[in-house]
Amino acid sequence: MAQRELLGRFDASAASTAGGASGGELRARDRLEAQPGRAAWIKLKDGTVLWLGGGGVLEARDARRLELREGRVLIQVAKGPTAFRVDLADGTHVEALGTRFEVELAAGGPRVRVVEGRVRRSGEGKSADARGGQEIGSDFAVRAFDPREVLAPWLDAARPDPDAALGALPSAPWPQLGGSPGHTGVTPVRGPAALVAEAFYPFPRVEGGGEAPQYAPAVVDARERVFVLRRADAERSQLWVLDLRAGERAWKPCGEPVLGLSQNPPVVTPRGLVALGVSIMTGPNVVAWDPGLGRVAWTKDVGSSVYALTAAHDGAVICSTFQRVVALDELDGQERWSFAHESVSEVQAPACVLENGEVVIASRAGRLVRLAPDGKLMKDAGWNSQQGLFWPPVARGDGSAWIACPLGDVGCWKADGAADVLLSGAQASTWPLGNDVLALGPALQLGRGVKAELAGSSPVQALALDGRGFLYVGAHATLSRYRYDAKAFAAGRPPATDALSPVQQGEIVRGGIAILPDRLVVTTTEGVQLFK
Repeated sequence: MAQRELLGRFDASAASTAGGASGGELRARDRLEAQPGRAAWIKLKDGTVLWLGGGGVLEARDARRLELREGRVLIQVAKGPTAFRVDLADGTHVEALGTRFEVELAAGGPRVRVVEGRVRRSGEGKSADARGGQEIGSDFAVRAFDPREVLAPWLDAARPDPDAALGALPSAPWPQLGGSPGHTGVTPVRGPAALVAEAFYPFPRVEGGGEAPQYAPAVVDARERVFVLRRADAERSQLWVLDLRAGERAWKPCGEPVLGLSQNPPVVTPRGLVALGVSIMTGPNVVAWDPGLGRVAWTKDVGSSVYALTAAHDGAVICSTFQRVVALDELDGQERWSFAHESVSEVQAPACVLENGEVVIASRAGRLVRLAPDGKLMKDAGWNSQQGLFWPPVARGDGSAWIACPLGDVGCWKADGAADVLLSGAQASTWPLGNDVLALGPALQLGRGVKAELAGSSPVQALALDGRGFLYVGAHATLSRYRYDAKAFAAGRPPATDALSPVQQGEIVRGGIAILPDRLVVTTTEGVQLFK
C-alpha cells in the first residue's frame, strides 16, 4: 500500500490543511513526517492527537500503533478498546490508555516523559511504569520532572497562533503558589535573561465606597494568561484575567462574582482549568473556570468551607476544608477520594503532593498527615506545640517535605515518618524552596547553616528558582536575583546579588512570583509587574 502524508502544520497554512489533518484513521505503512524546524500535527478519527517535532518521522502499523523512526512525538491518547502503542528502534515499546506523553529518540537513547495519566515502557526483558510528572530514561529508570518542561517547546513551536491545531494544544500550569503541586518554587522553565521592568498592569478598581478590594497572588498558565482572585465585597469573590499573548492591556472579569470569600489564590489544573475555593459551608464552594470556552466548567459543594486548593499532577484538585480533605476530578468535579479524621480538623494550608503522588497535610492543630495517592492514611504525627497556621508543606527531591510555620519550628518530615527539626522558633516569613532555601525575615537560610543577609530590613515575601539557575527573592518593593549554586551553598559560600530591580507600584505580596518563558510575573499590592 502506498504511503500517505497526513499531517497539518502549526503555521498560516494550518487552517487550509486542517481538513486533511483531522478525523483521519491510521492504516499500516502510513507515514507521518514533519519538515525540519516545523512542528506538525494530526487529529485521528478516535480523537487521539499527535504532535510531531520538526524533522520527526512516524510510520503506522495500525490504527493505534506507531513506530517512531526519528525525532520526538507528543501524543494525547483518546481512550479506546486497546492500548495506544509506540514502537522504538531499540526493540522496546510504550503503551498508554487515555493519557498525554512524549517519546523522544535522544542521543543517549529513548526517553519517555508523561504529562498526565500513566504509561508503560517494555522490552529487553524489562518494564517500567510512569505517571504524570515522571519520565522513563533509556536505562528504564523512573525519575521525576516538571511536565511544563515538555509543553513549553511545543507551545513555542505553535506560535504565533497556538489555537490553529484545532484548539487541542497541550496546556499545563506554570509556576503558581509555590511553583508546583509540591509548592517547590522551582521550575525548569527559563526565566528572563535580564531583570528589566517591562510593563505594569494595575488591578481593576471597584466603583463606589466600601472596603478596598483584596487580591491574591497572580497565577499564570501555559498560554500566558494571568489570573487574579479579588475579594469583590464582604461576601463575594471574583476571578479576573489578563491575556499577555493577546497583548491585552486591561483586566477582564471571568463571569460573575461567586458567593463566598477565598483565602488563597486559585490554581491552574493540568488541562488548563482555573479552580478556586470559597469559604461558605454549603453551596458551590469549589468553582472551575474554563478560560478557553470563557465559562464555568463545573461547580461542587464539598459540604464545608474550602480554605485552599492544590492542583495535582494527575488532575486531582485537592481541597483543604474545615472538616476533611477532598480530591475532585478536574474534568467534571466528581469526588475521587476524601479523608476525614480529627488530625485534619481545620486544614487551612494547601496540601502538598510529592513526586510519588503522596499527599502531605498540615492542620492548625499542629498535626501532620501523609496520605497515599488514593487518599488512604499512611502516617499521622504531631509536629508543633505552637498551634496555628502553617505555610504550605513543600516537597523535596528525596521524598521528604519541608514543614514551617510563621511562629514555630522549621523542619523536615521524612518519608519514613521521622521528623527532623532544622531550626527551632525560626519564624519563617514565607514557605521555603524545595531545595533547602528558606527565608527568615530579611535573610536567606541556605541548608542547615549558610546564611545570606539581604540589603534592608524588609522580610522576604516570595522565592522562586528558574531553569537558568537564577534565584528570585521578593522583599518589600524590590526584586533581587541571585545565581543559585548548590555546591557553593554546601561549602558555606552565600550567593552574591546578580541584579536588583524595584517594582513600579506597591509592595511585593507573599508568594507573588510566577515564571513564564523569558518573563517574570510579580504580584504587588497594586497590580502585576512584568520583567523581561
